[in-house]
Amino acid sequence: MDRTGPRVIPQLRSVMLLALAGLVACSNGSGTDSGTAAPSVRTICGGENTTADALIAFFNAREGDVIEFCEGSFEFSTGLVLANTRGVTIRGAGIDRTILNFANSNSKEGIFASHVEGLTVEGLTIQDTAGDGLKVSDARQVLIREVKVTWTNVEEDHPNYDATQESWALNGAYAFYPVLAEDVVIENSIARGSSDVGFYVGQSRRVIVRNNVAEWNVQGYEFENTDDSEMHDNLATNNAGGFLAVDLPGRTQYGDKNRFYNNRIIDNNIDNFAPRGTIAAAVPRGTGMIILATDQIEVFNNEFRDNDTLGLVIVNYGLVDQSQDPRYDYYPEGIHIHDNLFADNGTQPQEPIIDPVTLLADPEAQTGNPSLLPSLILAKNNGQMAHIAWDGVSDSLNQGCTYPTGVPADERGKPQYTGTDEAPDCGQDGNGRPIRYNAYKFDGDGQIIKPQNWLCIHDNRFEDTLVPTPEFVNFHGTDAELATRDKQNHACSLPSLLATAIRPFTPGAGDGGANLSDAEVARICASGSPGQVNRAALAVNCPRLADYGLFADPQDPRSAPNGGGIPFDLTTPLFSDYALKYRVAFMPPGTSAIWRDHEDGPNAPIEFPLGTVIAKSFAFPDGDQENVVETRLLIKRRGADGGQLWEGLPYLWTTDGDSGARIAELKVEGGSAAVSWDYVDPDPRVDTRYSGSTPAYSVPHAAQCVTCHQREGTEAGAAPIGPKPRMLNRDFDYGAAIGIRNQLAYWCSSGYLTGCPADLAEAETFPVWHVPGSSGFDADSDQDVEARARAYLEINCAHCHNPKGTAKSTRLALDQWIAREVGVDPRPVDRDYGICKSPVASGRGTGDRLYDIVPGDADNSIMDFRLHNFDDPAVRMPPIARSVRHDEGYALVREWISRLPLSTTEDDNCSSTGGAVGLP
Repeated sequence: MDRTGPRVIPQLRSVMLLALAGLVACSNGSGTDSGTAAPSVRTICGGENTTADALIAFFNAREGDVIEFCEGSFEFSTGLVLANTRGVTIRGAGIDRTILNFANSNSKEGIFASHVEGLTVEGLTIQDTAGDGLKVSDARQVLIREVKVTWTNVEEDHPNYDATQESWALNGAYAFYPVLAEDVVIENSIARGSSDVGFYVGQSRRVIVRNNVAEWNVQGYEFENTDDSEMHDNLATNNAGGFLAVDLPGRTQYGDKNRFYNNRIIDNNIDNFAPRGTIAAAVPRGTGMIILATDQIEVFNNEFRDNDTLGLVIVNYGLVDQSQDPRYDYYPEGIHIHDNLFADNGTQPQEPIIDPVTLLADPEAQTGNPSLLPSLILAKNNGQMAHIAWDGVSDSLNQGCTYPTGVPADERGKPQYTGTDEAPDCGQDGNGRPIRYNAYKFDGDGQIIKPQNWLCIHDNRFEDTLVPTPEFVNFHGTDAELATRDKQNHACSLPSLLATAIRPFTPGAGDGGANLSDAEVARICASGSPGQVNRAALAVNCPRLADYGLFADPQDPRSAPNGGGIPFDLTTPLFSDYALKYRVAFMPPGTSAIWRDHEDGPNAPIEFPLGTVIAKSFAFPDGDQENVVETRLLIKRRGADGGQLWEGLPYLWTTDGDSGARIAELKVEGGSAAVSWDYVDPDPRVDTRYSGSTPAYSVPHAAQCVTCHQREGTEAGAAPIGPKPRMLNRDFDYGAAIGIRNQLAYWCSSGYLTGCPADLAEAETFPVWHVPGSSGFDADSDQDVEARARAYLEINCAHCHNPKGTAKSTRLALDQWIAREVGVDPRPVDRDYGICKSPVASGRGTGDRLYDIVPGDADNSIMDFRLHNFDDPAVRMPPIARSVRHDEGYALVREWISRLPLSTTEDDNCSSTGGAVGLP
């Protein structure tokens, strides 16, 4: 493909450099009348504007800033988001002295910190979030201390207390949720009421969880797919289960080398109230600790006491489910259990709600969260449980499966796959699972290497005060063989794992990008000339949209754009409560965008020059009137570290009470509006009338821009989503002077876009989601419905659900293309696309359904449930920017699921099984 063309028109390069010389990223500060404002303490003490004050403080935070909440209880209407910062502290007056209440929030998380370094959160309580309490993603050097996350329906001294536990399943999944993070410490904190895990650490490295209390959660503590981390000196009590160390398939990394020591795991016997479909729902009530399919775990100096079902159990993933992930290792190995105290465990084991024969014959007859694991052990162990139980299943050598070239290995020779590596294709075993390379576990004679790949148990104390419980049982999985109790074969010693060493944060690595004073910002914003874009002002956050001079009529963003702005539209747009959208791209004079398509990265948008502004205005037609509610800007600026950064700014339109003029004012804190609509689809091929209203159309706050727009592999910050060749490849009416032109052809011929292919007929394209036949297949054929549904899912979901998006930890990828070692291929509709895929971190978002997509069965698919929901922030997808259901889009996706499987999908029968007889 020919991609010639200069990045910048040479004769105008000097003009561009002069125009961009002053572009430095900054935010409105509270400094002096001139110069810059130093790092500051931003104090929030309540009042009518608490939510707005907090959102502004989070958005404007720079290195060295402290966001400080006074003593008191504060209610928030939305979650607090911190992104792309370093060295920021969020501080309260202490646990139960500063309370951040999110009971009426429209967001899933309470506090969400993304792409941060050197973050400290301390001295506060987070209450009643719809989803997770404190989530930290893609983060480095994080300290969380003296923080409590709770749902008040589990607090006995709170008016919301619900002793029946029926409401507990509606609580958020995780209290503390670091994921895809490194060098994290969580200490002296409390988690109560999580419907999944109180202290959850996922797909992370070097994390220490110490001196904490977890109670009234489904599971107290969990390391999932996490490396080189430790939990010590914690208390787990009054949970359904205490601790879980697990590796699950289909994640971005796999974990090992984790230590658990000096913990007290006592009386974890409450009923399991987790939603079905989550791994937490597999935890039997009364379980001290589960080690599932993970390697090199050291458990020592812990106290396991009064856990009714088991003290500690070690099982392989085959007892839970069948994985189609060829990278995945089913077997827990290198497990070292020593110097622990076990007392009075296993005395009142959980039993199934219905008998196993009935459940296996009719899985849908089960309505609760039972586990067949206790019954399996009881049946094979003479009616008794044990302090330590093991399924006795080990790996066997897979002959003829060669090690994949180019994939690094750890010190044992275990392949360290990444999300884009090609796994070896060695066929399937007798259970239909992919055969994996596992020669690193075996010697030259094909014998498994011991003790490195084994279970070692020694020097533990057993002090039963009631009925004596067997110290150890090997229940031999689901084989017919009865359990054995001889642990002498496992009295070996493994070398102790090294203590986790946290890498410290180094402040001052960047210049911090000192804030301009309010007076300096005002001067710059007022420096524009009529009819011209105020390019100097694009470096700052001006209080009014008109300060930027983007439109010929400052009162109407639908008017002609100034400065050579280019209006555009998308083949399939994102749904936002039936709003019509007016999009314009403004590039600095003499510059051009650069062609980028999927060959430059599966989700690569075209590359705009520094100083570009993309304006998107949202309007609601209703009869003869069209109500323009907001205009969002994405501005490509110079970042504090000298790089380039996209920043998003929301402007809310109002009518000035004195002059009657229409004005758009910056609302960093976002806002909401009551809107109505009644119009016929503007596409002449679509004869559909849309009519409705909502009292709560949401204008996202500025920090929320990154939750959708930020992803790895693209430019930093809130990078554009829509301007990709496949989404621009459509006709657009440019008015009488130009007429109707294909957008790509017009941009390329006019010099707006360089590096274009020689033959635009070969350019990638997208169908129009609601125009049958626009895919190139026969209208309403299975292939046409699938192509249009996938276009709809990409624009609405794939900006997060791709291997580098903010939802990458879910391993649900809804983008169109997949990166390979060589080239880029279309993404198949398979397990990674949701087919028979179990959910990750979904909480009550599963709707008690077990798989993301069940072919032919929309009613049992999680995707259908989440698209249908619009009023629960913990369930709806997409999670922001909609307050009503998109009935037409939902119907299309539902129709597609109902027609599956197609030839391009895995034909898995997953509609009702939900796992084997093991943990679920």
